Amino acid sequence: MTLCAAWVRHTPTGDQELVFATDSCLSAGERWEAGVKLFELPRRDCFICFAGETNRAYPMILNLIQTINTSPALKNPQTDLLDILNHTKALFTDLAQAIDLSEINRPNYDEARSEAQFIFGGWRWQTSEFYVWRLFYDLKVEVFTAERCYLDDSEPVCFIGDIESDDLILELYEVVGMTDIKLDMQPLKLLIRKIRDTSRPSSSIRGAPQIGKVYRSGNCKVFGVLWQSSDGKPHYQGRPVVGIQNLVHLYFDPDTCELINNLPDKKPDVAKFLHTDEITFVNLCYNEEDNLKLDLNEFQRGKLQEILRQVAYEQFLNTVKIIEQTEAQL
Repeated sequence: MTLCAAWVRHTPTGDQELVFATDSCLSAGERWEAGVKLFELPRRDCFICFAGETNRAYPMILNLIQTINTSPALKNPQTDLLDILNHTKALFTDLAQAIDLSEINRPNYDEARSEAQFIFGGWRWQTSEFYVWRLFYDLKVEVFTAERCYLDDSEPVCFIGDIESDDLILELYEVVGMTDIKLDMQPLKLLIRKIRDTSRPSSSIRGAPQIGKVYRSGNCKVFGVLWQSSDGKPHYQGRPVVGIQNLVHLYFDPDTCELINNLPDKKPDVAKFLHTDEITFVNLCYNEEDNLKLDLNEFQRGKLQEILRQVAYEQFLNTVKIIEQTEAQL
């Protein structure tokens, strides 16, 4: 099993974003703390994650990815998110009802078809709103059903997994109060606390958190995390990241649940390595005193990081060239 969460985050700058987070443990008589549970879809405006039996969930999600990827209509970002939801429900229902247990004595089809549940959510541009649904097989009507999930009837938030959703909601209320609720990263902190809980050695809520965000621009991004603490190793979607892979991800600090700031506080002298538009962008990221602006959003930080990474690589190549020229003159 697992623990998954999705919620609308209110940022300190007044923006909103849809956050997904899961653990990384797959279990079926064993534990494998490197399983992908958070999936990007061929559209860039939504995520899906799962709890339950992996042998049920993985074929469904892989079929969903394939059908979207091969359908121009489903892949088109102009297609309504509700159409993607309806397609997902119909597809999952067909797949669940195709399960064949004829070779098993006393087969339990109801149990087999309901062994996995999902959180699906994204940005719906038609209403300029984030949507979060819990998808599950409804035994009464024998189809996959979707229900929108809320905290206090207004704040979108959803939990699925080993721990009862109502219990997790109560824990959230204890943290954020009962009125005027605007979630930040409290659900992620709750998830990390459950993963780190060593009082339940048999728990299958384990592994580095997997974190993704959907933005109001209709784009999504998956983040890494240092694990198991701010002094830990970089992980991405459950697995340790090594070598050059480490350069392409932004990482969360699991102790603060904030993105790690690895940008220079003072504007670096890199103009000679950049094109005009890149110079303009770098200048916009720093104030008149050449200090890094504190209100940069994640896309701006990511773009600035990529520009500076390219500069560092060019500087490295220049250094190698100088060394080679010096050695050739000896």
